[in-house]
Amino acid sequence: MLSTQEVNQLLKKYETTFSVDRVGNPVYRYDTNHVASNAPIEDDSLCAVMTRDQSESDPKSLLKPSAKDMLFFGVFDGHSGWQTSKLLAEQLLPSVNRELHSVFRSEPEYVTAYLAKQLAQAHPDKKATDGAREVQIPKGVMEKIWNIVTWNNRHNRTVIDNLDQDDDVVKLAIQNAFVKLDNQIVGRPLQMLAAYEAQRKSGDKSIPKAYGADVTPQQTASLQTLLPALSGSCALLAYIDTLRSKVHVACTGDSRAVMGVWDPKANNGKGKWKAQLLSEDQEGMNPREVERMRSEHPPEERENVIRRGRVLGGLQPTRAFGDARYKWPVGIQEKLYEAFHPSGRARRDPIDYLTPPYVTAKPEVVSTSIPTPSETDKPAFVVLATDGLWDRLETAEVVGLVGRWIEMGGQHPSILSSKQRVLAKNQVAAADQVEVICPPGGFTPTAHDPQSSSQQSFIFEDTNVATHLIRNALGGASREKVGALLSIPAPHSRRYRDDITVTVVFIDPEKSSQNSSSRDNDRVVGEGITKTKPELIGISKL
Repeated sequence: MLSTQEVNQLLKKYETTFSVDRVGNPVYRYDTNHVASNAPIEDDSLCAVMTRDQSESDPKSLLKPSAKDMLFFGVFDGHSGWQTSKLLAEQLLPSVNRELHSVFRSEPEYVTAYLAKQLAQAHPDKKATDGAREVQIPKGVMEKIWNIVTWNNRHNRTVIDNLDQDDDVVKLAIQNAFVKLDNQIVGRPLQMLAAYEAQRKSGDKSIPKAYGADVTPQQTASLQTLLPALSGSCALLAYIDTLRSKVHVACTGDSRAVMGVWDPKANNGKGKWKAQLLSEDQEGMNPREVERMRSEHPPEERENVIRRGRVLGGLQPTRAFGDARYKWPVGIQEKLYEAFHPSGRARRDPIDYLTPPYVTAKPEVVSTSIPTPSETDKPAFVVLATDGLWDRLETAEVVGLVGRWIEMGGQHPSILSSKQRVLAKNQVAAADQVEVICPPGGFTPTAHDPQSSSQQSFIFEDTNVATHLIRNALGGASREKVGALLSIPAPHSRRYRDDITVTVVFIDPEKSSQNSSSRDNDRVVGEGITKTKPELIGISKL
């Protein structure tokens, strides 16, 4: 079993803390870390701080240079390989930025979406038609829409120039970005196959004609395109818009995000932490996801689309990037393997694979406002983590652990006495200390692992809060348990723990309301492992 020193080295190997010092930007720090179970790790992540172009900010942004900051944090939980999660860490942010850029530029797709929403709100009793009959529009509504479309009204022009003030427009842009990228991941192999088959028909001798033939350089290159489609990944992306004081979280799969906010008025004035869920686990145990999937397929498939809590009895998340064997047309996988995979032996299509696709990358997007100084007198925080953390810790425990870490001086644990550094679960996540708030009608998640933290004590000794969460997920104050779990080598370790990736973003509500005349330091400083510092770059450059 690993020694205490070896455990600490393993837990801290990839921890990183970044300090953000930019006036008008409420994010002042973020911590990241990951601990592998798979070899190589199938998780990945991203962190980036960007700025809007001046032409894409409203006049108010001139008062606060850093009010134009856009921060992105993502965690990606790969499965059946690391290729999809790695691709997402590299390509998802540029994809999202392209769509947001279209919103900032008021391109037609997003103007149309905004106008459609306004029309629906003005006339909610009327539904869209197939053109066979005319919808009676209330007097004045069409004039308003026409003014917006033709920009005949200065106020309406301002609305069009600031479409990103509308959460639904931002939601649509992020959803489009996710779906477009996944369509590329899944669609590129089909394009390669079409070209391959055309070459074979033309008699091109460079194309092998049967299983076991020598692999050509073309096939080797094609395999790199095929692998991200064959493997899969969940995706969780948080976009913090300092200009609009908003947090948007997009979730595809079963990673989870939660915001912790201290409510000083709760608990009879004693205060408590509010754990506001910013995502919903999209998996086969979620009744809403089950009903969604059943509604998307013929009635005769109703009992088969989800079996044993999994898609067609196999895949646990109901939404994911890649996982093309749940998306490609029937029988196509065998042709792709024959053409491009060295083994030439494809996995069979899932049982009852009749009307694909069964899995989508379209995310659910939750938007919320950054807390204001009048709402809380402590820092708020957002935790994003892959399911390796949530398998072992409840949402209330995670928020309680970070909240108490803040209160106990987590950045300087040496000031704590030894007795203060170990707390029982009921001292961290009791109902009078943490209240979990789910979205209306939302699915209430629980820890999946029966050997999780139900009886353990938590320890407070790490200056990096992501490491703090991972340590407590693996056993906390029980050093023997932590050491035992980390001593198990891959692949056997997957029976006991998953890859864990955690990012925690700290928000100071006071910073978002600082005087605009203050000097902007424009600094992002990283501590910990050697790592490229996130650049402050204009969104239009991507």
